[in-house]
Amino acid sequence: MPTVHLGPAAYQMEKRGVQTFAGDLNREIRKANGILAAIKKTINGLREWLSSLAEKKLQLESKQEQSGFIPVLLTKNIDLRKAERADWEYGQQNALIKDLQKAAKLINYLQDRSINTLEELDAELVRRKSAANACREKMKAMESRIKDLSSILKAHETIERLKPVRNKYVKMNWKGVKAKYAEQHKAELDEYNKAICLLKKFNIELSFHFDAYEGERKKLKSERDKLQEQLEKMKSDLKPLEDVRYCIGKVIPLEELPVQTEQKKQSVLGQITEIKKEQSQGQAVQNDAPKRKRTMIWNND
Repeated sequence: MPTVHLGPAAYQMEKRGVQTFAGDLNREIRKANGILAAIKKTINGLREWLSSLAEKKLQLESKQEQSGFIPVLLTKNIDLRKAERADWEYGQQNALIKDLQKAAKLINYLQDRSINTLEELDAELVRRKSAANACREKMKAMESRIKDLSSILKAHETIERLKPVRNKYVKMNWKGVKAKYAEQHKAELDEYNKAICLLKKFNIELSFHFDAYEGERKKLKSERDKLQEQLEKMKSDLKPLEDVRYCIGKVIPLEELPVQTEQKKQSVLGQITEIKKEQSQGQAVQNDAPKRKRTMIWNND
């Protein structure tokens, strides 16, 4: 802002130290000009700072994208989906809102679990899938053992049911009568012998403790049901992570995504061994029970 002209008289008075209206006005103008200059300098400094900040923001986003920063990748996925809907006549806005809501929900889910990068996501996926697979393997081993126990108990029931027929056959002395009886009761005797063979397969004597095997089966079924509940929860927790990885796969080509590697699975035989160890206490109780006279019955005569 320019100052006003003093004139000769006002100039001489100001020179002698006498303040004039024009002099006071010029002093206010100079003061205002100083303030304006400071403001202009501050504004220019803010402009430079904002320009630098925008440049750094772009650099950070580029770096985050290269490092697999998930929020940036999900945002790019939204942009891609928006571009795919460019020729839609209706529904673009609603679809965009749904995408934004889904992305926000997934990001919140990940942040609550301190998962920010693709590397961290894959590590968590591997960990959870390994845990789910271990749970499945353990359940598979339990199912195998339950099936064996069911066969053993069914064989025991068959033997008890057909024991009178078998005993009557064994006590017969006349060959003709015995042969006729065997022909008449062939189905029952074959079923009895089949049950005996099954017990022999598992190295079990006829005097085995029925209650111990039934207790083991009930316990295994209860543990299996609990594992099933855990597995369902694992699947539920795994789905958001798989959804995130699917969205990222739309942004980064599949061949560029890191390969997930799971831990080596334990064999079913190993799982069965582990379960049998867990049942060792129950088996010890069975072995400490009073010994009965062992009667082997593998012969048919």
